[in-house]
Amino acid sequence: MKKIACAISFFSLMMLLLLSKNVTMATHSIHELYFPEVSSGRMIDVFTQKGGIGLSEPSPPFELGENLELFAIVTYNEDPIPNKYVSFQLVDPFENTYVFSRRTNSTGIATTGFRFPSIVQEDEMSNMWTVFASVDIGGLVAIDTLEFIVWWNIADINYDWKVDISDIVLVNNAYGTTLLDNNWNPRYDLSEQYGLVDISDIVVACENFGERL
Repeated sequence: MKKIACAISFFSLMMLLLLSKNVTMATHSIHELYFPEVSSGRMIDVFTQKGGIGLSEPSPPFELGENLELFAIVTYNEDPIPNKYVSFQLVDPFENTYVFSRRTNSTGIATTGFRFPSIVQEDEMSNMWTVFASVDIGGLVAIDTLEFIVWWNIADINYDWKVDISDIVLVNNAYGTTLLDNNWNPRYDLSEQYGLVDISDIVVACENFGERL
């Protein structure tokens, strides 16, 4: 892939964003999963280095070939539990499952890692990965799940194999949204600091303008 510089001036780009009204995007629904209730304050929360903190909260997207860092914090009545084995099950879009078992440290956190494959077939449109994390606490199993998109370029928001003005408009339309908003969508959260769609996310989209697979 040849890196193509964004030939549109920032001012002109912002004018295009303001004038854009009718951009459509492919929808990829989040799976509705059942989470068994665990009583007596037993809890596990799985998340990535980019986010997803909170029960069943999704993480911002990843690119092919990127390193994934998974964390799971185990608590009982909000107190961390050390020396507990956590099972991580990472499921790809084709239902291949990668299983890791890690022990929590003194702060109740277990960690593991994974590197996403770097090759994608051009007809491969399924891109949702799922993580299941579970731990036995006093004979009861606490479970949390996490989902995220893995794609060839995180700035290809509408999944059409190229980064163009429509992708930049989509990120711009999400400007200012945070984890606390009902319309929050982590796929627009392209850069650190994660948890907020701001100008840095628009910049990432613009920097990738013209890229295509």
